[in-house]
Amino acid sequence: MMLKLYIALWVNVACLGALATAAPEPYPSYGYTWENNNLGITDTPPEPWLPISVKAANCRLLTSRYLNIQSPLPEQLEVMGVDLFAKAPSMVYSVNQNPVQLNVKGQITEQDKNHVSIEFKDETADYALTYTSTIEFDGLFRAALKIVPKKNRKCVLDAFSLNLYFKKDVAKYYSRFVAYDYDRMRVNRNDLISSYGLLDRPVKFSFYPTLWMGNSNVGLEWVCESDISWSGARQDNHLFITPEEEWTRFTASVIQDPRVIPETGYTFEYGLYPTPAKPYKPNRTYFVGTEHLKKKLARSAFEGLELYGLGQPANFPKRYVPLPVMEPPDYMDQETLLSNLNEVKENGLKFIPYGALYALSRRLPQGEWKDYAPLWLSRESMDDIAFSRNRLWGKQAGVDDEKKGSLLYIDITSKSFKDMFVWYYADSIKRWGIRGCYLDLSSPNVLSMNNHNPYAEHVRQGGLYYPFFHQRELLKRLYIACKSLDSEFLVTQHSSKIAYVAAGFTDLFLCGESWNMHFKKSALVKDLRTKLDAYIPDYSEIPDHVYEMEMNSKVKGMNLELIPQVSRPVFNKALMDENPEIHQEYSEILIAMAFLHNFKLWPASLMTATLEQYLAVQRKYEWFRTAGHVKDITQSGLIKSSDLNAMKSCIYLLDGKALLLLVNPTGGPLDGTVCFTSKAAKQQTVWNSKAKSLVDFDGAENRLSVSLQKKSFLLLELQLQ
Repeated sequence: MMLKLYIALWVNVACLGALATAAPEPYPSYGYTWENNNLGITDTPPEPWLPISVKAANCRLLTSRYLNIQSPLPEQLEVMGVDLFAKAPSMVYSVNQNPVQLNVKGQITEQDKNHVSIEFKDETADYALTYTSTIEFDGLFRAALKIVPKKNRKCVLDAFSLNLYFKKDVAKYYSRFVAYDYDRMRVNRNDLISSYGLLDRPVKFSFYPTLWMGNSNVGLEWVCESDISWSGARQDNHLFITPEEEWTRFTASVIQDPRVIPETGYTFEYGLYPTPAKPYKPNRTYFVGTEHLKKKLARSAFEGLELYGLGQPANFPKRYVPLPVMEPPDYMDQETLLSNLNEVKENGLKFIPYGALYALSRRLPQGEWKDYAPLWLSRESMDDIAFSRNRLWGKQAGVDDEKKGSLLYIDITSKSFKDMFVWYYADSIKRWGIRGCYLDLSSPNVLSMNNHNPYAEHVRQGGLYYPFFHQRELLKRLYIACKSLDSEFLVTQHSSKIAYVAAGFTDLFLCGESWNMHFKKSALVKDLRTKLDAYIPDYSEIPDHVYEMEMNSKVKGMNLELIPQVSRPVFNKALMDENPEIHQEYSEILIAMAFLHNFKLWPASLMTATLEQYLAVQRKYEWFRTAGHVKDITQSGLIKSSDLNAMKSCIYLLDGKALLLLVNPTGGPLDGTVCFTSKAAKQQTVWNSKAKSLVDFDGAENRLSVSLQKKSFLLLELQLQ
């Protein structure tokens, strides 16, 4: 039944206008102030991107360069000066038992500062083929293939696959998509960590909408929003990554079982997204909750750091919880809300209101549900399964009936939704001086059952559709519109896992909250609250390659902050408060991982004294956030030799200054030595996390000897000659 549905829907979703670049036609207006606006739609790329340059069929962008774009797939893709491919990619299909490798020459049909489009045409006695590709200024490559049988001709699509041949030193890791379960508000525990992997052996998958391959510096994400054009896409044999002698081959085997092409044709659409989309610029910006300065930490703890403060619903109530409109709940007056806002600004924080992407309140600022419910709801009515019955959000939204959801599932694909969303943020910059956005719930939502969505029937029947390209378009408009009003406006997303294609127009990504699913050893909340072995937030147990992909700002082109899961109010906070020594050990090992893998921490959920010490290091050694991070200390030029056993290490270097980190992630003590070259010597201990860990420096031999206790670290300042 499902396979018949695939065939029937091929025509219905064909081309969907997704590759179109012309401004959409105006939609009927109901009198709302935001309707049919074009905020964020420009003919010039925003900073830091550059206008597209095409010369001799090669397309140059800010961080990438496509070679021979008049080939269906670019012959080479260069990212940050690195060639990704060992040989040219290929696209192979077979119709009526006649295999064809698509290699016709395309013609440039459109070009401006933002994009270039190329069209390819071919035909046989049986069918006509059209293939269109578009490259946008941030590097996104999108393509759509359409095969239409000629009149009275039967065409069977026997096979269809695409192959990318990565250089072996490029394809070191993979990271695949992880779906967020919006009904249960969580990710699959067993799926989370396993979604990252090393490419030291062949791997194969069923259909996933995104799959990234790369190394610590560059990479490429495969994107396909829906499985509607695949055959047997739930089988574990459609996406392959295979290390071979000369290259590492990625294969998307789209059609394996022969399929009759309907008269209206077969369409397949996909994308490639090179990373980073923009160069990463280290900074000293931190994202904090506005309540931290009131309840936990003095403002002096953050001295010298640039702070953006999030007004979370529990501490900064507003009526329309997911939107930035600064109107109070019914139980609060406007003067109190504005007083809270002014207090945040007086504390030196750049205020960011809480927001969400794939959900809206049951109340909207101008009563928009009256006219737009059929278009914006991803479910068929407001009485279907609701997104959240959170009592606090319901109270703020004025939802008295606890059986009704306070937040509702949203379909973001219409222009009217994008118009509304961007307009309210731009208006809030002007009216209330907000300095950024925080988009919670930004994992793409598969639940698009809205009858206006061309994938609705496919989703109802169990098919998959994730609106990555629409999410990217919305974020692009938001990025451009808001930064045109405030160049320091901070675009922030928060989701269970990053999809690169939906995060290119993002300044900061908050990561790691979903890792609490990995730390849970029991499904019972009672156990989590009473048993120390039911929840073990030991960040040293997260594999290095997971940190290398998820928390690597350089390859993502944006700042990252990890949200600590050491002490969770919903289950283990009381237990951590009763066991401060355990709370401290888990806090310190997370800080060790943050130093080791060079990422920032959201200042919460950690032992307060430990967090204050972490921030003190940021203040004293303010240079290290922009320093070079050397993961192999023997490559620093400062280390002659080392014998560290199972310890992990790194060095931060900048302008004659250096910090050396040694970490013992194991469950027992470790001894080690480091012999410095004549260029360096130990100057002082910055942080020794365990009092029983021993440090000895032999100046005559220029040798450091350490004995580190279990789950501990040592941070040293070096004296450079």
